[in-house]
Amino acid sequence: MSTQVFYRKYRPSDFASLKGQDSLKDILINSIASNSYTHGYLFTGPRGTGKTTTARILAKAVNCLKFSDVLDVCNECENCNLINENASLDIIELDAASNRGIEEIRQLKESINFLPVNLVKKVYIIDEAHMLTKEAFNALLKTLEEPPEHVLFILATTEVHKVPITILSRIVRLDFNLVSEDVAINKLKKIAEEENIKISEEDLKYIYKISGGSFRDAETFLSKVASSKGESIAKSLGIINSAELKEFIELVNGNEYIDALSRIDDYRFNNVNPNYFIENLLEVLIENFVEQKTINNDLILKLEEILANLNRISSPWVYIKSKFIQYFSNSIPGTSELGDKPIVNIKTEIESKSKTIKKDEVLKPSIDSSRDKVTVEVKAESVSDTVIPQGIIDEVEKEDRRLAAILETSFINIDKGNKTIEILQQFEFNRKYILNGQRLEILNKVVSAANNLSGFKVEVKITNSSNNIAPKEVKETIQSKENKDNSELVESII
Repeated sequence: MSTQVFYRKYRPSDFASLKGQDSLKDILINSIASNSYTHGYLFTGPRGTGKTTTARILAKAVNCLKFSDVLDVCNECENCNLINENASLDIIELDAASNRGIEEIRQLKESINFLPVNLVKKVYIIDEAHMLTKEAFNALLKTLEEPPEHVLFILATTEVHKVPITILSRIVRLDFNLVSEDVAINKLKKIAEEENIKISEEDLKYIYKISGGSFRDAETFLSKVASSKGESIAKSLGIINSAELKEFIELVNGNEYIDALSRIDDYRFNNVNPNYFIENLLEVLIENFVEQKTINNDLILKLEEILANLNRISSPWVYIKSKFIQYFSNSIPGTSELGDKPIVNIKTEIESKSKTIKKDEVLKPSIDSSRDKVTVEVKAESVSDTVIPQGIIDEVEKEDRRLAAILETSFINIDKGNKTIEILQQFEFNRKYILNGQRLEILNKVVSAANNLSGFKVEVKITNSSNNIAPKEVKETIQSKENKDNSELVESII
């Protein structure tokens, strides 16, 4: 079996073998046969639908010496052979992703005035055309409007909305569609037979599904399966099944951040494809919405953000993990619901075995806040593992809202003898956030302005217990029961 990637090995070389775009194919064949084709085309549509392949066939068709006889590329005449062997100087392909500047377009404009060396038409194929700069588009504008008779332009793009309207008005736009399941599977079957690959119809349908209607992706997946030496389809393609994706989403919705981040590490070291991981998570969320009428907007927005930037990141799994850490660090994710079915079930109960409060006297905040001054009355000789006064949080919020949110899930330990106030946090990424930049200065400034805390220095530490989190509801419970003695207060919490 050939080791060549299937989408290259089985790339169509004429209109007859071009599948899935029948209406576009008929338009091009009829226009070439009647010699009524235009000087410029824009091929637009999803990736892997045959835009560049069709552009190459079109370039060959306008130069084929027998096209009018067979109404297709003959692949036998001198011109066809030159193009097939990449031996013609008159077919120029330009990748706008790496040649997007005005200098490249100026060189192109200088070369178009020269007659073809050995073909009928000089054809310029500009792939990823949306990547051209504004200046490059402006330089190309006049050339597209009135090119020499011997020149044909074909632009291809997946993001037509980024192509200026001035360009679109000067060329003919043809839209490519995703290929249907039947067409894709039939082609995959033929490739499998040619390559002697034993694969079931069900597995071919699975390949089509994860390819999203892209011929190129489907053929690439089939080539991976062929070289996987008996591994399962999902494992050989680096894809996670739907059941496991649903488990991952449950961990995220339940704020089980340790298990969720651990799974991301597992996926990374098991060579799961990061793009398909994020795409498939979005698909499962959509399925959940259809089936259960529930949706987690915060998670969808985060996944869309990751997917939009993933291809530009050199270490995609590190990026994915950092974004999920960011998602978890914004306190408990917000909930969204349709009807009366909430997405996230947030536990606010504190069990007696998970927390022991040790203190001589609870904090009793008395707050008189302004932009310039804060007064927080602290009546305590020694306080350990309790909540942060609201006055401190309110003042911090004026400088940094996220820092204030982190303090709401933190505990405080005041050591009056050493004049230190310890911020106790369970999450390492929250500790780093507090220590980064000028945030520690903000805390020290607010603390030094608090009554009975002047001269105290703030330190940030990690708690030993995974349960040492003080939800806002618990903090409010403490503050609402100032008149109870300590034993009653502790009993009410645990």
